[in-house]
Amino acid sequence: MVDPLNTKAHHPVTGSVWFLRISWACTLLVACYLLSLPIREFLIHFSIADGLAYARIAFNFAQGHGSTFDGITTTNGYHPLWMWLHVPLFLGADTAMSRMALARLLWVATTLGAVAVWSVYVQRITRSRLAASILVMVMGCFGWTIYVLYAGVETPLFLLLMGLSLLLTDQLIEKPMPSRRACASLGIVMVACFLSRLDGIFALFPLGLIILFHLRRSGVRCIAAWLSPVVLIPVPYFAWNIMTFGHLMPISGRVKTMEHLDLARTVNNLTHWAEKKSQLLPSTWLPILGVAGAIAFVVVMWGVWQLIRNERRVLRVLWVLPAGAVGQYVYYLFRIREINIPWHLFMQFQSLYVGIAIAAYMIIRKHRGEQVAGGRSVREIATYVLVIIMVSSGTAVYVKAKSKHRPGVAISFDVADWIVANLPENTTLAMYDSFNIAIIADKMHVVDMNGLVGNATLANLARKKDQPAIIEQFECNYVVTWINDECKPSNTDAYLYLSESAPDKRSLRLAVVHDEPYKTARKNNTKGFPCP
Repeated sequence: MVDPLNTKAHHPVTGSVWFLRISWACTLLVACYLLSLPIREFLIHFSIADGLAYARIAFNFAQGHGSTFDGITTTNGYHPLWMWLHVPLFLGADTAMSRMALARLLWVATTLGAVAVWSVYVQRITRSRLAASILVMVMGCFGWTIYVLYAGVETPLFLLLMGLSLLLTDQLIEKPMPSRRACASLGIVMVACFLSRLDGIFALFPLGLIILFHLRRSGVRCIAAWLSPVVLIPVPYFAWNIMTFGHLMPISGRVKTMEHLDLARTVNNLTHWAEKKSQLLPSTWLPILGVAGAIAFVVVMWGVWQLIRNERRVLRVLWVLPAGAVGQYVYYLFRIREINIPWHLFMQFQSLYVGIAIAAYMIIRKHRGEQVAGGRSVREIATYVLVIIMVSSGTAVYVKAKSKHRPGVAISFDVADWIVANLPENTTLAMYDSFNIAIIADKMHVVDMNGLVGNATLANLARKKDQPAIIEQFECNYVVTWINDECKPSNTDAYLYLSESAPDKRSLRLAVVHDEPYKTARKNNTKGFPCP
C-alpha cells in the first residue's frame, strides 16, 4: 500500500540537473573570486565593520582576556554562536589580521552552506530542480548576498540554521510518529538558530508552535525530547547576561533600542529612507517603478493564492519566514533606532528570494508547453533571461565594488597602521565606529564610543552621546575622529596623523585628549572636535 503522506512517491523531482549545476557554478565563481583577493583588499572592499567586531572580540578571547572588545570592559554585544565559531580560529595568533583569511573562509563556507540548505528545502517542497536552481542563482549571486552574507556578520549562519530548521520540521510533520532522536535534533538546530541571531525568534516562535501542535499526539517523550534542548541550552548564556550585565538582552541591542515609542521618529526614518532611494534614480523612472511594483504585487498575491488553493504543502511550514520578517520589521520600526540596515533585513531578503524561486517555478510550470518565437518554450526563454539578469547583477556588483573603493575603510586601515607603528602597546584610543581600527591595532585598547561592544556604563554614556565623559571614564589617551580639512590646527602636535586621500574633504586624525580641541569639546559637550 502506498503511504498517502509519501509525496515523493506521487510527485517525483522534475527538471534538468544542468541548470542547477550552472547556478552552482555561478555561485562558486563568486565565492572563489572573494577567496582569491588579498585579505586586506577583501576587507576594504567587502567587509562590514560589525563583522570585524566579532574577529576582535574572538582574538581577545583566544588570548585569554575574556569576552572583551577593548580589553577594559566585559561585553556581550554580539550574537553568541557566531562569536563562538570565531574563537578557535584565533587560538595562538600573534595578530588578529594573521587569522582573518581563516575567518573569511568561515564566512564563505557558511554562506555556501546556507545556499545549499535552502536549495534542498525549496526542491523538497516544490519537487522541482528548476525552483532550486533559481533559488541558488538569486541567493548565491545577487548583490545583497555579495555585500552581506560574505561580509563577516552573523546573517549566513542564521539563514543556514533557519533553512535547516524548516527542512527538518517539514520532514518531521510527514511522519505520524517521529523518533525522539529526530525531535531532539530539531530542537538543537532551532536553539542554535536562535543563538546565531537572537531576533530570529520572530520566525522561530511560530515554528515552535507548529511543532508542538504536531507532537501533541506523539506522546510526552517526543515533546520532552524537542523541548529539552530548546529550553536548557540557552540557560547558561542568559544566566551570564543577567548576572554580569543585569539584563537578558545583549548590550548592543539595548543601545539600539528606544526607551519609548516615537512615532514621529519612525515616520521620519521611513521618509528619509524613501528620499535617499528616490535620489538614486532619475525622476522619470519613479512612475515606471511604481507601475512595476504594482504589477509585481499582483503577481505575488496571485502566486500566494495559488499556493493556498492548490499547493498548501508548500506553505505548510514556509509561512513562518515571511510572517517572522513582518513581525521583526514592525518591531524595528517602533523600537530600534536604526532601520533598513541591510544585514538586519535577513528574513525580508530571504523571503523575497524564496518567493522569486517559487513564483518563477509556478509561472514557468503553468506555461511550460507553450511555444514562442523561434520554437523556444517559455521555460527555456525564462531560463535564459534569469541567467542574463543574475550574471549582469554579479558583474555590476563587482564593477561597483572596484570603482567605489570604500575610501573611508581604506583610510581607517591606514590610520591603524600608523597607530601600530608609532604608539606604544596598550595605548587607549576612543572612536565612533571603531571596528576597522581595532582589527589592526589589536594590541591597543580601543573604546567604541557607540557603546555597542562595551559594558553597561559605556552603553549608558553612549546613549547620552557624552563623548568627554567616555574619554575621562576610561582614561583615553587619544581620540580618533573625522575632521574637515578646512580645519588648520595652529598646534600641529594636536593632530598626530593626517590621511593623504580623504573623501569629501575630511580626514581621519588622532587628537591628543589633553590639548585644546579636547577641552573645547568637553566644555561644549559636543560629539566632535571643532576647528581650533
